[in-house]
Amino acid sequence: MQELRAIIFTESTPSIGLGHLRRCEALREILQQHHIHVQLVCNQSPLDCEKTLESYDISVLDSYLQPLQAYEILAHSTRAIFLDDTLRLPYPSATILNATMAALHLPYAQTYPNHTLWLGLGYALLRAPFCSPLPLREHNETIQQILLSFGGSAAAQHYCEVVEALLLELCQDIRIVRIDPATNPSAHEIRALMESSCLAVSAAGGTLTELAFCGTPTIACCIADNQRPNFFAWAQSGAVQACDGEVGSTEFANNFSNAFACVQPKNKREILSACAQNLVRECLWQSVKF
Repeated sequence: MQELRAIIFTESTPSIGLGHLRRCEALREILQQHHIHVQLVCNQSPLDCEKTLESYDISVLDSYLQPLQAYEILAHSTRAIFLDDTLRLPYPSATILNATMAALHLPYAQTYPNHTLWLGLGYALLRAPFCSPLPLREHNETIQQILLSFGGSAAAQHYCEVVEALLLELCQDIRIVRIDPATNPSAHEIRALMESSCLAVSAAGGTLTELAFCGTPTIACCIADNQRPNFFAWAQSGAVQACDGEVGSTEFANNFSNAFACVQPKNKREILSACAQNLVRECLWQSVKF
């Protein structure tokens, strides 16, 4: 049988950060596990590649920027998969993938009644090192290392700096480490940091799912409007300690101080960790037929 071929279009810029690229890298691994040859294209529009599409069976588009016409070209030319977080466009008939916690609470079925819907954490886009959850973790009596993970955008770096300053005011004898996108850490290196940290402070994007697989207790912060549905869904699940508010404001500082106080007790971190791991144990990718 001839090998299927897929092309993935995504984007990564200083304003957007690395989230799209990282989840598309994970999707590339998933497709490759299904014996599909994959080409990943970053910061190039399908509108500029219309003739190239003839050689592909499957196309994927993950964008906050591309117009509806780009999606229509893919749906017309190939079996198309569109990654979406916010019901952004009236997409043509295709497969819509939203692998966030919030997806099952959004009106996808009503908005896209003629589409195939892959929704929720069962379709988590995780790179290979995060696909084997740890057994329930052992937790220290006190927090000894805190991991900061906010992504690669300029706004994310500002959040990271503010949170680190707040932590230094709250505790001076705890080691603080960052996931620095500028150093391009591997997925194995990121998982090792998550496993070795007693607590994480993270943006409310796909990293929350990775942290959940590792069982790392987490304070989640909403750093962009498109993260808000996912932020609220995780907060309501009881699997993270939520901290909202405009970064740099007194409200945010107070909310963060309260959130940090909440996760000090060992039993609270144990509850967050167990709840998060339980949420991400079931994966549906092995049953998908491409």
